[in-house]
Amino acid sequence: MRAIFSILFLFCILAAGAGQSASNTLTTHKWVLASDEMSGVGKHITLPENMRLEFSESGAWSANPSLFGSVEGTWSTEKNGQVTMIFGPRKRATVTEVTADRLKIRFRRPGARRVLVWKPE
Repeated sequence: MRAIFSILFLFCILAAGAGQSASNTLTTHKWVLASDEMSGVGKHITLPENMRLEFSESGAWSANPSLFGSVEGTWSTEKNGQVTMIFGPRKRATVTEVTADRLKIRFRRPGARRVLVWKPE
């Protein structure tokens, strides 16, 4: 029983550390769009190649030019360690990968999925 508790405790600490490092990586880089992919049904409007994205430690993000009609929004780390970008009351995106040289954001809507890949500026 004690061994199970120790393993669970260690897992929680590692998960918390992973979330902190993802947040740190997000905020220490300015990101530039590397690729824009869409699958499913819908009209694909390609984003500009010079698009920039920046995350602040205060939980805000900003884009230049606008990202799907928004130049700013908020982001947060969920209990499961997943990072969510918030565009407004109904629009959200999920950060699916954060490394020192790559940021991957997934947008979902009924019948379509869009993935944006960013690289450090």
